[in-house]
Amino acid sequence: MVSNIKILGIVGSPRKNSNTEVLVRKALEGAASAGNVETDIYLFADKKINPCSSCYVCRRKRTQCIFMEKDDMLPLWQKFQDADGLIIGSPVYVMSIPGQLKSAIDRISNSLCSVYLDKPNERPVKVGGAIVQGMNRYGGQEFALSAIINFYLATGIIPVSGEVPLFYIGALGSTYGAETGSIAEKDSNVILASIKLGEKVARMATVLRRAGVQYTKDL
Repeated sequence: MVSNIKILGIVGSPRKNSNTEVLVRKALEGAASAGNVETDIYLFADKKINPCSSCYVCRRKRTQCIFMEKDDMLPLWQKFQDADGLIIGSPVYVMSIPGQLKSAIDRISNSLCSVYLDKPNERPVKVGGAIVQGMNRYGGQEFALSAIINFYLATGIIPVSGEVPLFYIGALGSTYGAETGSIAEKDSNVILASIKLGEKVARMATVLRRAGVQYTKDL
């Protein structure tokens, strides 16, 4: 029996008790309902995340970003490495994701490429789900969603579908007129979609664990 599947929720909002956090926590509830699942969460609120400086030291030394211990990236990197599945949630900032989240995924991507550059057969396969919420119903959610999905595709993380017919990919919410953290009363569809998304991430991660899937040099 497969046990100890680990699902990490990443809340890309810089606000405390944000609507994004509500949705990610709902997704983690869905993941936990799949059984034999441990959940964890990383909040960007009050965190300092510096952008990638394009120094290429990680690539030359085949190591993780050398600046991870100089801000709040190291705990996120360690949680990321340990996770079988990810659920990234983000608010919409100017038709995309916040700068802190973009900086984090840039540095994770470069670290992954560098650490496993000479040993791709050791690189684990992960599963990813994406949650996005914005002020308006059509306020850039799909553009922000694309940024997260593109991160998954660029790093070999397998994105899962949404709760069809509500959403084809991920879960997209609208909080027009809602107070911070009150999305549950404003958008019941995205609450349901987030729960189901979390469950799908956990179940797919379980399938991959049972199959013993990982990259090989022959792929």
